[in-house]
Amino acid sequence: MNLDVDDEKILEFFSIIMNLKNIKRSGWYKRLGITKPESVADHSYSVAFLSMIISDLEKYNSKKVLQMSLLHDLAESAMGDFTPENRPINKYKIENQIMIKILCYLPKYIRKTYLDLWNEYNEKKTRESILVHNVDKFELAYQAIIYSKNKKLINTFLINGRNMIQNKKLKIFFDKISTELY
Repeated sequence: MNLDVDDEKILEFFSIIMNLKNIKRSGWYKRLGITKPESVADHSYSVAFLSMIISDLEKYNSKKVLQMSLLHDLAESAMGDFTPENRPINKYKIENQIMIKILCYLPKYIRKTYLDLWNEYNEKKTRESILVHNVDKFELAYQAIIYSKNKKLINTFLINGRNMIQNKKLKIFFDKISTELY
């Protein structure tokens, strides 16, 4: 099969996406010693699914929420995952440059849509972007609870996650899942 130039670029984009499976969420290992932590792809999948459910329950623009959820950690395919302690000062600038470079593999009309969604997510001004940020923290706390069934070292993750979640429905869910630990 003969692929044209655009198909080659899209296949390269697919390769970048697939690499997210190889990027481990570093905080679980560095902070808690989890030897086989989830990947960024695992995390992104959970964020997307949880976001979709909350979005549908609360009548958000689910398409936008899903797309933001899937894009939110894409730059990590090239730069890796950072914990707050080892995050570069200019992380968001670096992430933005990487995101622009990654999205160049896509046709212009798709690139613009995804870049606009990426920027909206980072600006945290719309209900959809705020929701995705909240779900990102909720998923982190939920994963900490899952890991805690084997390790009781997660209080920092839980406290930080709870404090950063603003969505009322997610706070209710968080409180329900975290009560089994206290």
